[in-house]
Amino acid sequence: MDETNLRKIISHPSAIIASDSSVKSYDEPDNPHPRTYGTFPEFLNLVIREKIMSIEEAVYKITLAPRKNSVWQTEG
Repeated sequence: MDETNLRKIISHPSAIIASDSSVKSYDEPDNPHPRTYGTFPEFLNLVIREKIMSIEEAVYKITLAPRKNSVWQTEG
């Protein structure tokens, strides 16, 4: 994906940042995929470095926004 398009997409108000990786320990036989631990730090680094959005909006996109759009909307 073109970097300019990526910035436009993640800046959109309804964009959600998520990962499809499962959480595994580095002690397990198969090392986890880098996105397991890298998706959110990489996103936050990009947002801060390039001033794409406020840090508050970035944290919302990786925490509350996915929850609001999930099956767990009604749970505490």
